[in-house]
Amino acid sequence: PIGAGKASWDDFKRAALKIHFKEDLPGCWAAMDSDGSGAITLREIDPVAASELARFRCFAHDEFGSVLLAFEALDKDGSGSLTLREFMRGLNGHGFKE
Repeated sequence: PIGAGKASWDDFKRAALKIHFKEDLPGCWAAMDSDGSGAITLREIDPVAASELARFRCFAHDEFGSVLLAFEALDKDGSGSLTLREFMRGLNGHGFKE
């Protein structure tokens, strides 16, 4: 399901079809599903990014109550979206350290 933090084989196949991937799909899957769990997670693909994303999530929950509330609070112009500048200024202003 969307938001579960992992992609199943079916998710992976659908995404590959959507981008017209023509290479060894099962081989790519096997390489990315390094723990053989039947799902690919960000931690398997990019452990550093997964760790930083988890750190941001904890910060957002502690500081704002949720990630959604964090984005709403950081959207200073009320546009419903965040520029990179708004995002970085907001994080710095609330004490999030790189």
